[in-house]
Amino acid sequence: MSIKTVVIGSPLAGTSVLFSILDVLASVGRDWEMLHGMPIKVSAFEVSLRTVDGAPYWDVNGRKITPDARLDEEPAPDLIIVPDMHFDPGGGFPETFQLIANWITAAHTRGAIVTSVCSGAVLLGGAGLLDGKEATTHWGYAEMLGRNFPKVKVCRERILVPVGEGHRVVTAGGASAWAD
Repeated sequence: MSIKTVVIGSPLAGTSVLFSILDVLASVGRDWEMLHGMPIKVSAFEVSLRTVDGAPYWDVNGRKITPDARLDEEPAPDLIIVPDMHFDPGGGFPETFQLIANWITAAHTRGAIVTSVCSGAVLLGGAGLLDGKEATTHWGYAEMLGRNFPKVKVCRERILVPVGEGHRVVTAGGASAWAD
């Protein structure tokens, strides 16, 4: 049985992290086995890139990205990964994130594990999943996370922070910390 995984796409998402995550998860059950002469398996992860509306979009660097589906399409995820997002850390919670945050909250309530990379922790803050908990994010967004979500205990010095029952919420610091 594969782990149904949704990677959140957005015009504000960093493409290098987004596609690195998709690539690494797709290789599980294939690359190691191939290098060791073992039979190749079906990946342990069924990964899809999803957006609010499922429509193609242009990322922050001008690349056209075509998602696999809308957030609300089946199958419901077991795992959600929110990549880094590029927005002004001096401002408030971007209004464009609210629909994504609401969907994340509902999916987590249904049992999904929710993770974030870098500034993606801001969406977990907006989803209310970090209230009363420790979290980390990119150092450039740490003050913004704490200012907009004062119930969050921001741990700037941490690289990886798993919290909650069963550690079903995980925040990773900078853009490359997701690999940990």
